[in-house]
Amino acid sequence: MHARGEKYLGHMAGPAERGRFANAMKTAAAKGAIITTHDVPDCDGLGSAFALQRVLLKKGAQADIVTGPPIHLTDPLVEKLSIHTKRWDEIPELDSRPIIVVDTNTPSLLNGMGRRKNQLLMVIDHHLGSGACLKPVFNVENQKAISASEILASVINRKEIDMISALALAVGIAGDSERLSDAELGTLRIFESLLRISGASKREVDALAYPDNPPAIVAAILEELKRVKSALYRNTVIAVGASALENPAILANEIRNMGAAVVAVLGAQGNGYHKVSFRVRFMDAWKGGIHANDIARRASEACGMPERMWGGGHIDKAGAMIRGECQEITDAVFAAAKEAIDRAAGKQ
Repeated sequence: MHARGEKYLGHMAGPAERGRFANAMKTAAAKGAIITTHDVPDCDGLGSAFALQRVLLKKGAQADIVTGPPIHLTDPLVEKLSIHTKRWDEIPELDSRPIIVVDTNTPSLLNGMGRRKNQLLMVIDHHLGSGACLKPVFNVENQKAISASEILASVINRKEIDMISALALAVGIAGDSERLSDAELGTLRIFESLLRISGASKREVDALAYPDNPPAIVAAILEELKRVKSALYRNTVIAVGASALENPAILANEIRNMGAAVVAVLGAQGNGYHKVSFRVRFMDAWKGGIHANDIARRASEACGMPERMWGGGHIDKAGAMIRGECQEITDAVFAAAKEAIDRAAGKQ
C-alpha cells in the first residue's frame, strides 16, 4: 500500500530517472512527440505508450503513437481504451517532432523508425541491452522492472495518472508478468495502486492482457505443433518450431505452457530474415540460470548477425531478428540453448 502523500505510485525509478523524465517531458510538451514501441507491439508497449500520450495531450502537446500493426492479442486493449495508432508511412518526413521509445532499447526492433532523422528524445525500457543500444538524449531504464509500464508509474506524477491511463498501465504490467505470477512485492504494490485508480478488477485486467485465441488461431497452433523439433538435454526439454502466425510468440508461449523449458519459434519476415521469439520457463531462468536473452544474443552471433542486430530481452522472454535459412537458425538455437544449460549447470 502507498501512503496518500506519496508523489509516485512506484519505486522503479529514482530521483535521477525522474529528473531525466521531467526534462524530456518539458521538451515533448513544447515540441510535441512521436511515441513508438517495438515492432509487433504487446500490451506493455501499447499500454505504456498510451499512458504517456495521455499525459502529453493533457499538456496541450501533439502526440501520436506510431507502431507496426497491432496483433490480435492486443485487440481487446485497443478496443477498450480506443487506442489510435499510426503507421510510420502516415508520418510525413518533414515532421520534426522528437521521438520517444518505450519498451525497447534495441534498434533492430524498430524497423520503421530506423529511417527517421528526428531527434531521439527519450527511451523508457526495462530490458537487458543487446550488442547495440539506442542513444537518446534522456534514458530512463531499470532492468529490475518487469515492464515498462511500472517504470512509467514510477516517473509520472500520480496526479497525472487518470482512470484510463491506470488501466492501460495495469494491463501492461499483467501482460509482462504472466498475470503477476512472476511479479515481486514492488510490482504488486504498483499494480494494486493502478487497480484502485482504474476501478477495474484483476479479472478484468487479465482478460485484456491475456485474451483467448480465436478458433482459427487455435487450429493453426495445433497444426504447427506437429512440426516442432525437440531435444532432451541434461534433463531439460528444448523445443524449436516455425510459425506463420502474425507473431511467433503466440506459438512460443503455447509450447512453453506445455512444459518445454527452452523454446524458440521462427517467423519468416521476408528478405531471408526471421523474427525469433525465445522463451524459458521462469523458474529455469530465475533459479536455474538459463537465460532467454543470452540464448537470443548467442544465436544471433552464431548466424553472423552484426552486433547491433543481436537479440535480447528478459531472462525468460527475448527476441531477435536473424537472417538465414530455417535449418541454420534452428541449429544455432539448439547449440546456444545447450551452451546456456551447460553454463548454468557449471554455476550450480
